[in-house]
Formats: sequence, C-alpha cells, structure tokens
Amino acid sequence: MEREEGEGECTTIQDLRTKRKAHIIIRDSFRLILTDFTTFLPTILLASIPIFLLLFFSLSVVSLRKEISYKESLLPWLPGGVTALHVKDEIAGNVRHLLKCKAVYWLPTYVFSVMSTVTTIKLAAFSNMCQKPKFRLAMAAVRETWWRLAITSLYVTVFREAYDQFARVAGVMAVGGLMRTTVGVVVAWGGLLILRAYIMVVLSMGMVVSVLEGTWGLEAVGIGWELVEERRLSGWILGGFQAALSCGTGWWWCRSGDRIGCGSTSSSSTGTELLLVGLLSAVMVVLSDVLNTIYYFDCKMCQNMPSGGHREERE
Repeated sequence: MEREEGEGECTTIQDLRTKRKAHIIIRDSFRLILTDFTTFLPTILLASIPIFLLLFFSLSVVSLRKEISYKESLLPWLPGGVTALHVKDEIAGNVRHLLKCKAVYWLPTYVFSVMSTVTTIKLAAFSNMCQKPKFRLAMAAVRETWWRLAITSLYVTVFREAYDQFARVAGVMAVGGLMRTTVGVVVAWGGLLILRAYIMVVLSMGMVVSVLEGTWGLEAVGIGWELVEERRLSGWILGGFQAALSCGTGWWWCRSGDRIGCGSTSSSSTGTELLLVGLLSAVMVVLSDVLNTIYYFDCKMCQNMPSGGHREERE
C-alpha cells in the first residue's frame, strides 16, 4: 500500500506483508508507543481517568466495607430477636449505600474506558496502515464506533464472568478430590489459566473488530475467534503476556491498597503511590490495546483479506 504524501514514515517495524511472530508483535507494540509517545500520551491520560475513579472509589468505601464485614461477623454471636434483625437491617442499608456508590462511579468509568479503547485502537490502526497517527482523527471515530464497542463489551463481560465462574467450580472440584495427586491439581489449574488467556485474546480481538469493522456483539466475537485461529500459537503467547502484565499490575494495586488502607504510609507517599499505580495501569491498558490491534492486522494478513481499516479507506 502506497503511503500518502506528507503522512511521514511508517511507524510499523516490519512490512505488513511479513507475518510477525509473537515476540515481534510485542516489540512493535512497545516501539510504536515510544515512537509516537506524544500522540499516545492523551490516550494514556484518557485511560487513566477510569483507573483513578476506581482507585478513589475503592478508598472511599474502605470504612463502609469494614463496617459491613464487622457486622456480618457479629451475627452468629447475637441472640435472635430484635437485636439480630436490627443488625441485619443496618447491613442491608450499608449494602444499598455501597451499590449506589458503585452506580455513581460506574457510568463515567465505562464512558472513559470506551473512549480510550476506541482512540488507542484507531491510533494503532493508522500506524499499521503507514499513516501518521493523529489523536484528533481517533477521537472523531468515537462518535461513530462507541456503540458497537459498548455492545460487544457487554458480551465480553458475560463470557468472561461465565468462564471465571466455571473455572472456580472446576478448580474447587480439582482440589476437593477429583484429582488425586498434586500433579493433577497443578495440571488442572494450569490448563484453566491457559484456556482463560486464550479466551481473553479472542474476546479482545472481538473488541478490535468492533472498532475497525462494521460488526458488533456475537458477530464481532465470532470474527475474532476466526482471526485468532489463523495464528493460534501467537494467541497463546500474547494472551499469557497480557495476563502476566495484568497480574503484576493487580498485585501492585492490591499491595498499595492494603498499605494505604492500614494507614502505614504518609499522605505524600500515598499520593505518589496512587499516581504511579494509576499511570502504570493506564500504560498497560494502552499497550494491550495496541498489541491486540497489531495482532489483528497480522491475522488479517494471514487470511489474505482486507482489514477493516483498509476497507474503510477504499470506500
């Protein structure tokens, strides 16, 4: 594909006709963000907004969660009658208040998450088509594609939660005696984790399809499944890489939350740590979206089909 005059150098590291291995896709994702960091910086800041909202929400309800846990621990020791009913009513009121707080934080968190995902995928797509990434054009695409991504994200959430529930039940059954040996339990848990990584790659590919092509929902997830089947081994590796990033960031997040909740850090240290955790998490989110977009174009090339971005350009 010819580069348009004035568009600048192609920021993809390899020729689009060359099939990239998983480690090359990871390398290209890092290089793309670093090469056009000033362009991707607004998307990182945009992705950090829902993360900071979640952080503030978690900190704001720490005392409420502790109060609910404390009252629930008292129930078995309380005599029946009015006292127990009164405590149960207080717990129910606290739970309703917690749900209201979640609802208040959920809408802006979801809106900013959709915006950051669309803009990141579009910027990465521009680069893969050897066009200079422009944040203004990526933001303009939000108006056209946000509803497709929103619908697909609901299906993704349902599939993810369904598999997580299945994995919990299967894991408990494995530990509970169906697997007689330690090796069997390890193999069962390892298989569940590997399968989850692959499913998450398929679902993430469905999100990219929703942005770059005119499909959404189950159709987009189905196309994502077909694309990943073209590069199954790369899908396993990329899924494991993203899972490792997510676990590492989540561990740091939980560790920071525990220290802050226990009051073991000063106010200045708390603010600095929250800022670092939020920004690092945002970078990881943007990196995952860029990685999935590059993988999408690579799978499309293996199918010998025009990608959504190429199709839109010709039309």
